[in-house]
Amino acid sequence: MVSLLDIPREVRHKILTFVVSTPKPPPSGHSDAGPRIRLPYSPCKGWHRNVQYCPHMNRTKEFSTLLVNRQLHDETLAAIDLLSRKPTYILDIMVVDGRSLWPTWLSVPALSKSVDIVYSTLRIDTTSSDMTMSGFQRGSGGFPLITLSFYGVLERFLRVGPAVNPALQEEELISINILEIDVETPEERRGIQPSPESLKEFRCGWDTQPLRSELLVGFITTYISILLYMGYHTAEYGSILYERIGTIRVLRDGKLEREWDMAKGLRDIKFDESIGNVTREERSEYFKKWKLQAYETRAQLGLPVLPLDEDSTTST
Repeated sequence: MVSLLDIPREVRHKILTFVVSTPKPPPSGHSDAGPRIRLPYSPCKGWHRNVQYCPHMNRTKEFSTLLVNRQLHDETLAAIDLLSRKPTYILDIMVVDGRSLWPTWLSVPALSKSVDIVYSTLRIDTTSSDMTMSGFQRGSGGFPLITLSFYGVLERFLRVGPAVNPALQEEELISINILEIDVETPEERRGIQPSPESLKEFRCGWDTQPLRSELLVGFITTYISILLYMGYHTAEYGSILYERIGTIRVLRDGKLEREWDMAKGLRDIKFDESIGNVTREERSEYFKKWKLQAYETRAQLGLPVLPLDEDSTTST
């Protein structure tokens, strides 16, 4: 019988590359997702109380060829090193009970500070009977809590990467060339259109019916746009998106719904009197310094940039 070590090196490299880049299957539901933990806020601004992370990311266990013998161990590491130059990461996020997020990394072939694509599938967990939708409720004029949970997952990645370690602190800048958020329609809901009444209930946050993908897409695109507006309450959250992401795409069942070219967005965004949680007298200078710094950060990270004109950094 021919073993893996008997075949030509270039063929074995292709096999090992396939091994380390093939995603694992997502959990069928939150009851099948294994143990989960909450992570502390530091160093992030997002809301992590309603985010349930996997307690570890055991890469050695996932890549069994690291454990066979020294030769396959070294060749597997070589395949991982090649993939680290422009890796694609795959993330599965379940929305459970309409109020909590359960993220699971399905493919992280190599740890990198410069990620080419993060493809995130957003699935509506239908295994629960307690769809309270309370995470979508607004309170005291602030964001719905689940908005800050979504933001928290993204921000944590941009600050410390995919590793799940409560002690991690931001050390190096992490960037994403393309972020794709694909909202999947549950199989049993495909082809069913929401009624006007259900849309109203969803916006109020008390819909007890299964969450619909088209409403979730609208919710996500609305709040991304709000963050990118860089207003009084959102500038401290939206700034990192301009600084570290090339393009954001929101899809539904693989079909593009909305796209943001962040280089173009940074070039075109104009000063607004409401920007930033700083005094009115400081806002113009705050905006100008931030925009120039965001441009320099993007250039440093190798993200697309467009020249800034003088008018774009001054008051309109």
